[in-house]
Formats: sequence, C-alpha cells, structure tokens
Amino acid sequence: MISRKNFLFCNAPDRATASAMIYSMIETARANNLKPFEYLAYLLKTLPNVDAKDQSMLDSLMPWSVELPESCRLNDMSLQ
Repeated sequence: MISRKNFLFCNAPDRATASAMIYSMIETARANNLKPFEYLAYLLKTLPNVDAKDQSMLDSLMPWSVELPESCRLNDMSLQ
C-alpha cells in the first residue's frame, strides 16, 4: 500500500492521521465519481458556514449526496 509507506515519513502521529484523513476523503470522492479537487474545494468553502448540529446539511455534503453541485461531478466522457 503506497499510502502506508508515505505516512512513515510524517514527523508526528497527528500529521500522519491528518494525511490519512485527506487521503480517505480523496479516495471516497473518486469512488463516488467526483472530482477530488473540486469536491474538497467545495467542502472548504461551504463547511465554515454550516451548523455542525444540522444533520441534514451535513448529509448533503457527503460524497454520495445527489445535492452536490455538478462542478464536483465527473462527466460521462471522463469515465471512459
């Protein structure tokens, strides 16, 4: 596993954890046919304005949500 070898060079356990979380978000976005960069940018713009206690809003930000903007989604041509 490539990521496991890369995490060996993190200087602190919390940095390795943060790297693993980002890696997981990217791979989950890919698995849900999203553009990882656009999806993460959308999250970083949107999350500061979200009430963390509003579960329906958080659900709408999940990578499998149908409410995500089209700019985050891969088009059919890029899947080929």
